[in-house]
Amino acid sequence: MAGVQIPAWALLEILNRKISALHASIVFVLTFVLVIVLYVAPTGTFVMSTGTIFSVSDAVVSEERFNTGDILLAPVSFYGRAFSPPNVHPLDASPIIRVRAFFDPHAQVHPLPDLVGNSTPQQYRRQQAATQLHAQLVPLAVALGHAGMNYSLRAQGVLVTEVVSGSPSEGILQANDVITHVNNEPLHSLEQLLAEIRQSNETITLTTRRSAESQEVVIPVVDERIGIRAQAYNVTLDYDAPISIELGDVTGSSADVLIALEALSILTQTDITQGRIISGSGTLSADGSVRAIRGADLKALVAQRAGATLFFLPEENEEIDVEGLTIVRVSSFSDVVDYLSSAT
Repeated sequence: MAGVQIPAWALLEILNRKISALHASIVFVLTFVLVIVLYVAPTGTFVMSTGTIFSVSDAVVSEERFNTGDILLAPVSFYGRAFSPPNVHPLDASPIIRVRAFFDPHAQVHPLPDLVGNSTPQQYRRQQAATQLHAQLVPLAVALGHAGMNYSLRAQGVLVTEVVSGSPSEGILQANDVITHVNNEPLHSLEQLLAEIRQSNETITLTTRRSAESQEVVIPVVDERIGIRAQAYNVTLDYDAPISIELGDVTGSSADVLIALEALSILTQTDITQGRIISGSGTLSADGSVRAIRGADLKALVAQRAGATLFFLPEENEEIDVEGLTIVRVSSFSDVVDYLSSAT
């Protein structure tokens, strides 16, 4: 039986269809890979921009209010990723986030280590949990102390949040180490650690816990510093006053100064704002000192647009200038209260 002869044009048609199917498959695979890269690939940077402003009174729970003005918190927001592969930090901006940042006039791109140091994603979440507890209790403790009321604030050590490059602690301490003892004495506050460092002649002995292991380390003290940034760890606060702090979705401790102001108004039954719209930022230590914060320029810009005329800026931060906004540099909570009292 004679074989069936297929015309040349039919063979070409079959070949063209196969090539088209292959081409479509290649395009699909390349598109899929491109999408994965855009949404998943790390860039080693994080993106920060302006957040949504709100009244601090929403975070300070009390039945009574005495301020006739308002205290506004202008948070910054970090562009997060929808999907984070294992060992990729959730704040490590993907290429699509960098594209989004390009069209945001207020977006700032910074190296990721500036925010998280050498910490893993799991360590960073642990650090954030400690920061959240700090932000709920330390501002209230500072306000209680300023109001002359009794309270007890204790920590179960100090959490290392960052080791400064080139410092005496580099290679000895790591971010997320918990310092439990200083010079063989139990450590109950950041202020206790700072005092011991200032009083040390050449070295200081620390007992630290990393994961489940404890170790004793000796660190040189240079110019009354050992080169770490830290905060109280596992803080508890005992007090007797009809007030509490509920931060909700707000993370970090940069609202400390403003929360303490609102709490002080309630505790002393005083109109601290005197009708003004106040904003600012700053992390508080238990002794009332104000430490630097990130994104102060963005916070000030949002606050001014929301109607604030006064902005408190930590002395440690660089100078900023926003038209229509009075910038007041402060190094302690007392500086804030004294300024408001003298300006009334």
